[in-house]
Amino acid sequence: MQSVLNISTLANDGAQLRVPIYNTEGGWLNFTTEELVDRAIEAREAGFRGFKDKVGRPHVAEDVRAWPLCAASSDRTSRS
Repeated sequence: MQSVLNISTLANDGAQLRVPIYNTEGGWLNFTTEELVDRAIEAREAGFRGFKDKVGRPHVAEDVRAWPLCAASSDRTSRS
């Protein structure tokens, strides 16, 4: 026996009023750590709940230094 699934029922059962998103435009490798932090703060202030930073700078120490600063800057609980 073949069953038929109503697509609108499927879509409505899975619908959410809010979907968390994050900003992917601020974390390019050519930005300084300070620019990354500024962009993470701007994304947070624009209502984004997260910020995507890229890794792969010439020296791994640059990635290691930038990541926690960006993470803290994009975290809504880290600043008032």
